[in-house]
Amino acid sequence: MTSLPAFPHRSGAPVRDKVQAAVIGAGAWAPLHVEAIRRTGIGEVAVLVGRDPARVRVAAARLAVERASVNAKDVLEDPMIDVIHICTPNDSHAPLAHAAIAAGKHVVVEKPIALSAGEARGLAEAAGAARVHGMTAFTYRGSSTLRRFRKRVQAGELGEIRIAAGHYLQDWLSRPSANWRLDPIQGGPSLTVADIGVHWFDAVEFASSQRLEQVVANLAITRASVWSRSSPTSPSPEWTRPGAKTPPVCSCGLITAPGGRCSCLKPSRASKTRCGLTSRATGAASYGSLERRVKTAPSTP
Repeated sequence: MTSLPAFPHRSGAPVRDKVQAAVIGAGAWAPLHVEAIRRTGIGEVAVLVGRDPARVRVAAARLAVERASVNAKDVLEDPMIDVIHICTPNDSHAPLAHAAIAAGKHVVVEKPIALSAGEARGLAEAAGAARVHGMTAFTYRGSSTLRRFRKRVQAGELGEIRIAAGHYLQDWLSRPSANWRLDPIQGGPSLTVADIGVHWFDAVEFASSQRLEQVVANLAITRASVWSRSSPTSPSPEWTRPGAKTPPVCSCGLITAPGGRCSCLKPSRASKTRCGLTSRATGAASYGSLERRVKTAPSTP
């Protein structure tokens, strides 16, 4: 979200041996963030925050996190916490990130960081003004496959990059689903481009060291078949009705980069054949190309 010079501690924060992290959201992505924090060797997870007291206690015990809480405000106000990881449903990303930044915490936000470009720009500006680090969880940057791809591109094996093409295919919405991501209020208006397509965008930028400039996309190719969901806590009554309108689950887009270079992406969550994230870059050297497929875990919404 923002780029700042490296500094070891927040202003006024006590100096400690390890960075103290809090993970907000005790669902499917929390274990991955807890593991990633520990693998750095410089951070430890001080508290796990969730909505359900019993579930968050069980999750904290399973992950060997000492504290469990249902109150995000307590974590935001805790002077011992240096960085907050936000692993909650999409509609809460921006509000929680703004609150963390206002409290002087560094923040790692699951994507999409916000439900609109305006909200995302606001977060970047707030992080810059507060002099805290903001980061999006673009996990594929850690892939050894993508890093090898980047090195080969940087070594000039393809010459000047002319075009990049690829897809990010998942299969879990090829079947009826009542997943919260289909709720346009909780999940946002973009189910594919903002949630999984951004991984491909970032992978191409990371591998090519170029920035995307413009996106032209068709966002209404396919829609999901949604089970009726009658939960009294559902934030979107329109979504609970059979046949209710849901965000598109399959999209395609044409992206342009500096110098008129083009990229083409097809993300889908309703593919009958799931093969994860694939990128192909074509350059000027002998019209060669490199293709890399990044393995993904089984589709688990």
